[in-house]
Amino acid sequence: MYIVAYWYRFGAHTYSGSTSVGSKTYAAVTHSQGSAEQPPILRVRHFELGPMHYHVLVQEHSAWISAAGLLLVALFWNGILSVFVNAAWVAPIRTRRLVRNGQAAPGMIMTTRLSRGRSTSYYATFRFEDPATGLEIQREMLLPGKAQYGAAHQGGAVTVLFDPLKPRRALVYELCAYRVLDRV
Repeated sequence: MYIVAYWYRFGAHTYSGSTSVGSKTYAAVTHSQGSAEQPPILRVRHFELGPMHYHVLVQEHSAWISAAGLLLVALFWNGILSVFVNAAWVAPIRTRRLVRNGQAAPGMIMTTRLSRGRSTSYYATFRFEDPATGLEIQREMLLPGKAQYGAAHQGGAVTVLFDPLKPRRALVYELCAYRVLDRV
């Protein structure tokens, strides 16, 4: 591995850095006929945004490789964040919208179950008939807590709120965390 130290001027400022380079670049720098007044010339890519700056030596270095690396890091990071964004924003917004604008249909609780791990999760499976198609739809919903789990009885009649455009997007109104309030 070869290390090259470099400096350059951009505008009124002088910047310096060092980086590892390949053998071709190292040979070009060490075997060049540069003198103190005329040192060897290397290409540096400079990016500046306000007080921040970034620079990279571009000899034997493709900008596309750097961009691909940054793209992979961004995709990985955004993939991780999307899980949290979905849990914190998207799912609650969809649930509230379904409670506010969903179409009501009679339904029945089929089963309930617990999922134990670091914490306990409560689930209820329910079914209802889509009034538009007459098809019976069965869904499982995550319950907000133990109280709703205790209120869900197998065979119990419930009110199901569903999206008429996507009937599989449904929930049991009595077992969800949101309520419709009368505004006078």
